[in-house]
Amino acid sequence: MVEHLLLVLNAGSSSLKYELLDDRERSAARGEVASIGAERAVQTLTLDGRTNRGERACPDHRAALEWALAELDRALPGWPERVAAVGHRIVHGGARLWAPTRVDDEVVAELERQAELAPLHNGPGLAALRAARALRPDVPHVVVFDTGFHHDLPPVAREYALPADLVARWEIRRYGFHGSSCRYVLARAAELGIAPRERAIVCHLGAGASVTAARDGRSVDTSMGFTPLEGLIMGTRSGDLDPALPLFLQRHGGLDAAEVERLLERESGLRALGQRSGDYAELERAAAQGDARADLALELFAYRIRKYLGAYWAALGGVDLIVFTGGIGERSAVVRDRVCERLRFLDPFEVHIVPSREELVIAEGVRRVLRRQA
Repeated sequence: MVEHLLLVLNAGSSSLKYELLDDRERSAARGEVASIGAERAVQTLTLDGRTNRGERACPDHRAALEWALAELDRALPGWPERVAAVGHRIVHGGARLWAPTRVDDEVVAELERQAELAPLHNGPGLAALRAARALRPDVPHVVVFDTGFHHDLPPVAREYALPADLVARWEIRRYGFHGSSCRYVLARAAELGIAPRERAIVCHLGAGASVTAARDGRSVDTSMGFTPLEGLIMGTRSGDLDPALPLFLQRHGGLDAAEVERLLERESGLRALGQRSGDYAELERAAAQGDARADLALELFAYRIRKYLGAYWAALGGVDLIVFTGGIGERSAVVRDRVCERLRFLDPFEVHIVPSREELVIAEGVRRVLRRQA
């Protein structure tokens, strides 16, 4: 009997990760197209333990997907006939879309309406979704949302202090993000026998960064809010700031709403603090060579994380486990040391690195939808 495959697509602002998973969650092939929209994009494809690398112009996510599928055709002939469904990570589906959902035209229209809530992510995610549906209209497509893990946040962590009529009209709440990553690493920690984990904090640190407090594997608070802009300092995002600042910039700086959005989403964060790119590894190298601005950026990044850890320590009534994940969280001993060095006076806790595999969570969401509709 031919074993079926799931194609999982995870679109970032300038990247597209993809993976083929079999029925037993084994990877048949996995890859990534990075630097989409730059002069030269880079694709890596890993198959049978070997990784191939290529470069070419790749202006958008549709071109990235076509390139990825062409490489899969070359490396794994006949794979399309084995694909039973395609799973997509979408960051924000608003109030109505949070559980894994089979895609139809109505779902796409709703995602388009919610796109502005995650401008760095939903646009690329939608572009990849449209391209994949056009290229593979013969199989089901399922979307899995970053917000799903945080859907049942308690009211004290979910609500903003805003008038009820505005909240109801615009469905304003703290949604939370990086949910697939949090779900995976907490489950994986349990599988590995890392205990105790009743009161855990997940630090997902990458170009986008968040801290999530969990009790018994369920989210009870998280640093990102109505959009992924709230919370920690990130690669190009400001994170928390005085909400009057955007108004001040509009009134006195001559910026319109779109310019303020671009400033806070694409021109702030580590990029602004270090006065260079928002790439954490580059800042780490510069700081090691004596660059004071880069060192300040690293210290502010760690300081904001420590502030959230302290707040969530109080919210949980103590912490048993801190998990670091995401590209920075997994690879940078510097950030882990800077975050944890001033926490030693607190109650005993364990610190672990758990690499995230969001693709497995997406695949499980796809299978759940297909089972429900069978």
